[in-house]
Amino acid sequence: MARYKEKFVIDDNTPQKHRLRTFLLLLLCLALIAVLYVLVSSVVMGQNVQVLSQRVPLPSMHKTADGFTVLHISDIHGNELGENMQKLRTALSGKSYRLVCITGDLTGKNGDYSAFMDVLDAVGTKAPVVFIPGDEDPVPIVQSANATDAVLADYITAAQAKGAVYLDRPYEIILSESASVWLMPQDIVSLDLGSFRNSYVTWQNELNAGDIYQRDAAQSLRVCEYQLTRADDIEALNKKIRETDVKIALTHSPLQPDTIRTLLNWDSNGSNYLKSIDLILAGHYNGGQVRVPGLGAIYIPGKWWPAQDEVQGLNRINGITQYISPGLGVSRAYFFPARIFNAPAVTILTLKQSME
Repeated sequence: MARYKEKFVIDDNTPQKHRLRTFLLLLLCLALIAVLYVLVSSVVMGQNVQVLSQRVPLPSMHKTADGFTVLHISDIHGNELGENMQKLRTALSGKSYRLVCITGDLTGKNGDYSAFMDVLDAVGTKAPVVFIPGDEDPVPIVQSANATDAVLADYITAAQAKGAVYLDRPYEIILSESASVWLMPQDIVSLDLGSFRNSYVTWQNELNAGDIYQRDAAQSLRVCEYQLTRADDIEALNKKIRETDVKIALTHSPLQPDTIRTLLNWDSNGSNYLKSIDLILAGHYNGGQVRVPGLGAIYIPGKWWPAQDEVQGLNRINGITQYISPGLGVSRAYFFPARIFNAPAVTILTLKQSME
């Protein structure tokens, strides 16, 4: 029988390989710790509110409006930035503005509006405050019967009690005898008032022909009366708007190029269509929520790798100027529930006649 000799091979490099694996593992751990540190720091530091400045050239506006300042806030989402919104208060300390516009997503989870109330307290009463709801807020009109017979949702009436204006019809700020600033919700820019009014008159007649003592029927009648009064107000106020006035429309979701092109061709009996609007204020995207340094937002709801002027900042589409706020909060529409490399921000817009 043949005999086989056992052969042992000693690897002189075994200790070196072990040290190399240990070094690489340590390096990987350090890299992970660094990434976590950066992410956590971004989230924590992201609670500090930035106040951005944006010059808005509107060459055709009346000279009286030159230098008019607007504080634009959007997308609160119930985000308490310090106790009683202290970080927003600190950021706004010493800042001046003549108007405050808040463009929706005011409430947090389950319609909690306490952070919205704190924002109103933070901006104070030194300038008019107007606001519109967003797509993540409860519907503004209460259609079903309720204990107080209220037509407007609780968060709206609470804001009104603090002096804020729910913008569902034109609102005027008089600058001089010859010029005003008009605020309006974007959805009335192309509103066919005749059809709008007729639909509520028809519904009102149907309700009056039935059992108006049912709770829901009584509430529906209150809604009809509210909307018909609103239609009358819109018609009357539209007649007051002059060519020399500055017209600012508020919308929650930014207007897309196709929408703007459609609205530019819409003429609601010659009154208040998009061609007459000087500036649109919007929000919705929260600056993309997660931003990559040097690249910006990589995703917005429904779209990867958007153009950055679609996400935030000033853009001009078919002659229409639009500013999109970076926002203050965190939207449920995103996969990651935090702002990364994306500090919450408000903007002070300065309207200027000069293009420079």
